[in-house]
Amino acid sequence: MLSVLLCNGSDATKCCLPFRVYAKKLANNCAKIAVLYSQAEGNTIILAFNTLRSLIMWSQDGPMYEATLKRMYNEFYRSSKLGGGSYNIYNNLRTSQNCFIELLSIDRQVGYQLGF
Repeated sequence: MLSVLLCNGSDATKCCLPFRVYAKKLANNCAKIAVLYSQAEGNTIILAFNTLRSLIMWSQDGPMYEATLKRMYNEFYRSSKLGGGSYNIYNNLRTSQNCFIELLSIDRQVGYQLGF
């Protein structure tokens, strides 16, 4: 269901950019979806990540980028506590980890500060 809503993620991002409140809400929701590896399908995770990456790259907003990374980290932590470690979710776990790492590499200084 979520993959249907996120299939036009770049268009949704372009519509939300002028409105700060909606851009922040879109960033928070996509950050949450991108790390729900035990509850979401792989293509949904990738579509949420692409939407989130487009939003961060086009907005060039440092505080929103930091808040989004912190949100992803906290949601990944919560999901890891509840998600378990079965063999069925291993691919989605790896996809979520790679999405988070790629977002950290957009601005290495902020990523380094968040890591330490």
